[in-house]
Amino acid sequence: MQYFQSNRILRKGEILGELLIRPFQSFASMQASSGILLLAVTIVALAWINSSIGHSYERINESYLGVSFNGISFHRPLHFRINEGLMTIFFFLVGLEIKREILIGELASFRQAALPVSAALGGMIVPAILYYLLNPIGLPAKGGAFLWQLTLHLH
Repeated sequence: MQYFQSNRILRKGEILGELLIRPFQSFASMQASSGILLLAVTIVALAWINSSIGHSYERINESYLGVSFNGISFHRPLHFRINEGLMTIFFFLVGLEIKREILIGELASFRQAALPVSAALGGMIVPAILYYLLNPIGLPAKGGAFLWQLTLHLH
């Protein structure tokens, strides 16, 4: 059976394919889709790790993933791949987005960029000041590392 759509003949399978793909395409075209997806995956991960099968999450996270070629191997745990590989890509994309916003976007003028820039500077300066105030001179590195983590969690 054939159907007409905007001067094009569609077969029955093509209509079914379009019906299945259309929700994904409309979701991907939304500006907030990446944030929604990230929030949903975070909720699933938190529920998974805090459930009775949380040990499986840790086992997957600690599993080794690697490549060997011509006697050279590079095997690292999955959490290493996420931390070093995917986070590098993430921050590269964030940098590209910030550059685009500064050149042609909402941060192109100094007046529009003043609040986000001051918030970013405050996000770096406030934890450093808290660390300096809470860390007496000569405190061993172990205690200092704890205080640094504490200031990051408080901020």
